[in-house]
Amino acid sequence: MHCRNDPRMRILHLSPTDTQGGAARGAYGLHQALRATGIDSRMLVLRKYSDDPSVHSQATCGGRIGAGLRDRLDRVPLQLYRWERENWWTVGWLPYRIRNAVDRLAPDLVHLHGVGRG
Repeated sequence: MHCRNDPRMRILHLSPTDTQGGAARGAYGLHQALRATGIDSRMLVLRKYSDDPSVHSQATCGGRIGAGLRDRLDRVPLQLYRWERENWWTVGWLPYRIRNAVDRLAPDLVHLHGVGRG
């Protein structure tokens, strides 16, 4: 817990992206609405598509390539199951190392959006 003089609640939204995909657009809309009311809302995403400075990403150019590979690797266990592309989901078995990024942003509340991707 970080001490600070700002009395506003600090909310951090975790999402795979900021504007690509239904869950991400919903999260981004909520994030913008909270900011409009004066709440210190931020987003931490794997892949950032907007130019919004309140959206943070750890991904570099190589990180974006890695994220694409991660998506494919994450679906490998599903090869054992019969599934349809329209019902896309993943097992989420590969860990993300985001604790330091979350700690740096020092949120009071962390809101998860589509983090299991299904």
